[in-house]
Amino acid sequence: MSGEPRPPAPADGRLPPPVAGVFAAVCLGLVGFSLCYTAISLLQLPVWTYFPREQEFQWVGPAGAEPMRYYGQTAEALLAGLLLGAPAGGLARRGLTGRTARLLLAWTVTAAAVHIAGQVWLNWP
Repeated sequence: MSGEPRPPAPADGRLPPPVAGVFAAVCLGLVGFSLCYTAISLLQLPVWTYFPREQEFQWVGPAGAEPMRYYGQTAEALLAGLLLGAPAGGLARRGLTGRTARLLLAWTVTAAAVHIAGQVWLNWP
């Protein structure tokens, strides 16, 4: 906060490059995380699963109620989010148009809705 005036926003409605890169990376990272986490849950894919009695991790599919799949599932979804989100920051070097920013936001909201719906579906009594 140096007291210097902020540069004006671009006249063509683009998000400036630093903001655009962060916005694109966060949006696509959330899309990657949400879709990967949901796919692992719904398709019952194997993940690193922690078995508390044995105090060890194993790469297995669904294994009952006691093992804790969420460690591996969260780690794999975070990796997917990073792999999708990190390059997006570099792709937005010239900024983003308003239309592209709205499209990214729509994809993010849709992926979050799919994720929430999938978790509700799996946990419905």
